[in-house]
Amino acid sequence: MQWELGALILQTEPWSCAAGRWRAIEECGVDRAYVADHLTHPAMVGEWIPDPWVTLGAAAAVTTRLGLGTLVASAATRSAVLLARAASTVHDISGGRFVLGLGAGTAFDAKAERGAEESPGIPSRRFADVVHGLKAVWARSPP
Repeated sequence: MQWELGALILQTEPWSCAAGRWRAIEECGVDRAYVADHLTHPAMVGEWIPDPWVTLGAAAAVTTRLGLGTLVASAATRSAVLLARAASTVHDISGGRFVLGLGAGTAFDAKAERGAEESPGIPSRRFADVVHGLKAVWARSPP
């Protein structure tokens, strides 16, 4: 069995500070580093949360071997086509080092995106729709 070590790097600081953190994570031997895909979070109320996709593109530019990914991309706020486009772009920029972690998202993000609570069952249906959509998009144009 081969083990890999991953780290979650929450986007809580400007890139001028974060770039060094990404380089340090790679230099200390971590195999993969992930960002969160949240519009808001109960632990970070009122804090600025940089866009994960732009952050991953920038991280790809300052690292060379570190696997990059989302922990997790949110189906609550991402359509399949836009998600496929963003993931494919980061995969290309990083030289194939990207891995997509996908989740249904949180009720907090859904409410921030649409301004209303969702009824039960909607997040899982949206997640299934995004998964099917990703497969369909990538079947026509592989990342």
